[in-house]
Amino acid sequence: MYENYFFLKLRSLARKTGLLKTIGNLLAKSDYEFLFKKAILSRIAPSDCVYDIGANRGFYTQKFLEKTPQGKVFAFEPVPECNQVIQQLSGTSKHLFLNQMEVGSSKGVVPMSIGTDVLNATSTIKNQKNENDIMVEIDTIDNIVSYNKSVPNVLKIDVEGFELEVIKGMKETLKNSTVQVIAMEIHFSSMEKMGYQYGPKEIVDVLKTNKFRVKWIDASHIIALRGRK
Repeated sequence: MYENYFFLKLRSLARKTGLLKTIGNLLAKSDYEFLFKKAILSRIAPSDCVYDIGANRGFYTQKFLEKTPQGKVFAFEPVPECNQVIQQLSGTSKHLFLNQMEVGSSKGVVPMSIGTDVLNATSTIKNQKNENDIMVEIDTIDNIVSYNKSVPNVLKIDVEGFELEVIKGMKETLKNSTVQVIAMEIHFSSMEKMGYQYGPKEIVDVLKTNKFRVKWIDASHIIALRGRK
């Protein structure tokens, strides 16, 4: 739907001409956060292993912990200030595993620009380090699964335009039938700025190739299911 070439070209043109905000207002659903939360939380079982990629300050991390009393929650958040907030959850839960790192398509260290919004939610990976950027550790889901010996049943991905990089780094994990649910926010403009104008289509194509049923919750959020209704 929203990943087709026509829509991506239209959205790109709208952004360049200043019409994107108007179109976004027409496409957006006022209750998108509720719909996204419901779509993922309703599909989590008590014993699930959940990966929260781009955990920010732990809003979803906390929800996942509540839904998985017999499971595990792995939270990935590279921003130090946000990581400190999530650490407070670690002290009250024995099945939360916090990782101060970014997730992508390779292992290494990369520059990150810290978002100036109150929650630092707009922090983004950069190609080149600027004066106020920080360096953060990065690794792939495939590597992380190998280290932890814990294949996720459910993944939530919110990484400010780095979505395709995350998908590229989990080729082997996607083949594993243990992975049942992937919920993701698609940041169209951020992806295009990174050179991935057709990134949303690539993501959906990869998921469908791996037998996921992909549904758009709204114009920026998808839920991909395999084996769960």
